[in-house]
Amino acid sequence: MRYWNYDRLAEVYDETRIIPLELYAFFKNEIRDYIRARFSSPPFNLLSIGLGTGRIESLLSSKEYQLFGIDIAHDMLKKLSLKRLDPPCYTTQADGLTLPFVKQFKVILLIQVIHLVAKYENLFNELRNFCDVLIEGNAYTETHKHPIYIKFFEILQENGWHDIREDEPKTINFNEYMQRFDFIITKKNKRVNSSIKNSQVYEGIRSRSFRSLWEVENRIFDKSLTEIDNFIIENKIEKNDSYQTESSVNLTFYELN
Repeated sequence: MRYWNYDRLAEVYDETRIIPLELYAFFKNEIRDYIRARFSSPPFNLLSIGLGTGRIESLLSSKEYQLFGIDIAHDMLKKLSLKRLDPPCYTTQADGLTLPFVKQFKVILLIQVIHLVAKYENLFNELRNFCDVLIEGNAYTETHKHPIYIKFFEILQENGWHDIREDEPKTINFNEYMQRFDFIITKKNKRVNSSIKNSQVYEGIRSRSFRSLWEVENRIFDKSLTEIDNFIIENKIEKNDSYQTESSVNLTFYELN
């Protein structure tokens, strides 16, 4: 896996990745209904890889599910523990390519984590014997379409920044990889109109809560931050105003057994 440690964002991770309430409900209900239809009777063991703060997966904690989670980021898991889930989520700091378990799970979740996997084959070979169903997905608000976000990345490039991700070889996506196998695949998606405050985007940039900003040189980042401040002032952008955008939850269920 690509070892991006998200500990630096533990205090702000949930707040910088908010989605509308109806999408939290969609996430919980779709997974709950799928598991009830797929398996005979609870309780079920669920494992979330890259659980972090449990921003959205924590919704699955119930009497029907025993939720387990792993993540390499200690502070992210500590933030989850403060939520005091009932029943609790059992977590351990570990790598998703080497699962520290002997037990099997009905379901393994890969939520907002597949982009960190360099080689799908390595991950799949590790997981295929541990679960019956693999659920891959994401839940996000389209911050990247916000004018302040777009302008800031334009300024970065003008100041000499180059996004190294553009140099990475293009690969097939995870769904294309999984279609090579004879698995039953089910997709569930929901997209809604939403809004995000200008201040949220600005603070996300200033605090470097977007992973794409982690590798920007401090010299370029500081100069670009000054210029986006001037841009906001010159264009009389009110930080408390909201920008209309969209949010979505995308889930893909793979029946491995």
